[in-house]
Amino acid sequence: MMKPMRLVAAAIISSLVALGWACGRKKTAEAPPQPAAAFGAPTVVATVDGIPITLGEVDLRAADRLASIRQEEYEARRDTIVEMTTEKLMEKEAAARGVTVGDLLRVEVDAKAAPVKPEEVAASYEQNKERFAGRPRDQAIAGLDHAMRKRNLDARRSAFREELRSRANVKVSLEAPRQDVVVPPGSPVLGPATAAVTILEFADYQCPYCMRAEETVAEILKDYQGKVRFVHRDFPLPNHDRAFVAARASRCAGEQGHFWDYRRSLLQAPGDFTDQDFQKRATGLGLDGKTFTSCLQSERHDAAIKESQEEGVKAGVNATPTFFFNGRMQTGAPPIKEFRRIVEEELARKGA
Repeated sequence: MMKPMRLVAAAIISSLVALGWACGRKKTAEAPPQPAAAFGAPTVVATVDGIPITLGEVDLRAADRLASIRQEEYEARRDTIVEMTTEKLMEKEAAARGVTVGDLLRVEVDAKAAPVKPEEVAASYEQNKERFAGRPRDQAIAGLDHAMRKRNLDARRSAFREELRSRANVKVSLEAPRQDVVVPPGSPVLGPATAAVTILEFADYQCPYCMRAEETVAEILKDYQGKVRFVHRDFPLPNHDRAFVAARASRCAGEQGHFWDYRRSLLQAPGDFTDQDFQKRATGLGLDGKTFTSCLQSERHDAAIKESQEEGVKAGVNATPTFFFNGRMQTGAPPIKEFRRIVEEELARKGA
């Protein structure tokens, strides 16, 4: 396990390069043709030598792109609402104190942000100096110091915003787009069918963000027992060469009643995802080895895995993990407080 300082340094250094919450897939230029029955409007939007093309057919062909556009539109509006409500709260607080917003931030953020000690920066550099190969030490130290100070300022700014929001009556009525995501019969499910909130996850077993989200999912299911139903769907990404076979292995374990145990093993226990690794995991769970191996070498679950992938694409999934909370999309593995916020909103919406 990484030491706390190494964890901090790794997070900071990563922020200097790139940030991400999800594993992505390359979008194809065009989805394969699909029958247009019972999808969208029958309005004719084009004809070819008198043969009509309906809006329903167009929407079905462009389903993944349209879902992504609707989600991006919602997220842009939601983020803007957060910005605008925060600005108004800042202005109100500054006016109550008789100061400018700038003065307010200097007192509440700049002055209260956790200080960065030189020894912390030096220790961070020493533990990660291989990542600074080719850079002079003083430049690397300066970059780390700046990043650590910015991290602390951002953390304090976020905390201050939460303090203001907790004392105010902020109501957001913007509705998130929702989709009727299919849950096929026999899908792996935890929780009662009567639960007010259904969380459906499209997951890839080789995606580190799916691994990160697994602990959050477990905590949510524990804290909202009886109120949340969780559904697993497979979405192995093409750039993860063993993700599809891992999905097959989990379904083989499911044949012996151990799908969820095997899923947890894949997402939480280290391994190289070879056939031998899959077999070792099965043995460790007490599964019949010959039955498991025979299943793993067959292709009987492949069609179902591919169908799950296709349904994910239609729903706008292009990265893992992607969650649907009662049809409401959330991509990536954000902090657990974000999961709690969405679950609480859905419970309130259902009156649960």
